[in-house]
Order: sequence, then structure tokens, then C-alpha cells
Amino acid sequence: MHLSFPLLSGHQTTVFPSESQCPVCGVDFRDSPGFAYVDAGIVVDHDNVTTLNSMKPQAYFYVGFHGSDTEVINSENVEIVEDLISDQFSIHTCSVECMRKLFNDIFNFISTSLSNRREK
Repeated sequence: MHLSFPLLSGHQTTVFPSESQCPVCGVDFRDSPGFAYVDAGIVVDHDNVTTLNSMKPQAYFYVGFHGSDTEVINSENVEIVEDLISDQFSIHTCSVECMRKLFNDIFNFISTSLSNRREK
């Protein structure tokens, strides 16, 4: 696997990878049981904006797995940041190792939730 950074910038598509293939192992997403994702951004409720100063962006950051079943039974979503009144946010840990553990714990939670759902 060869990655170059940033993964997305400028006027590129807003989804990485732009082709339906896993950038890590090469599996075609159409042949897999779903895909893991990270979604982040801001939204503005334009209906409630009367002036530029009244614009209140809301940040979100979701991590999850979107299953391929039509009922989305084998899917899980963790809201890391939701409806934060800001146009940016930061998440800090004391080291790269702790940041890795934080995200590993998030993905372990998702995996456990999906496994528990399958066992029912």
C-alpha cells in the first residue's frame, strides 16, 4: 500500500478512495459485506440564517461500518462529534500511540456491536 497525503484536497471528489476499491487490501467494495468509513464536516441550517453573523455551523465526525444489506441491519455508527457549534474541532492525545489506541477502541466498539447484532 502506498499512500500520499493529503488524501483529499482542492476540487477532488469528496470521497476517498474515488474508485470502489479498498486502498489498503484492494478488495472491490461491491464484493465486500460493506465498508468502514469516517465522515466529518460542517453543516449550516440555511433556513435560520438571516445575516452572515447569525450563521452557526455545526461540526460532525462519525466513524462506522455501512453494511451491504438493504435493511442496514449490519451497520453501526459512532458519533464522535455531533452538532458542535463550530466550524472546526480538534481531538488530542498525549502521543501517537494513545491516538492509535483511541481510534482502535472506537473501531473495536463498532466490531463488537456488529458481532453482538449478528449473534442475536
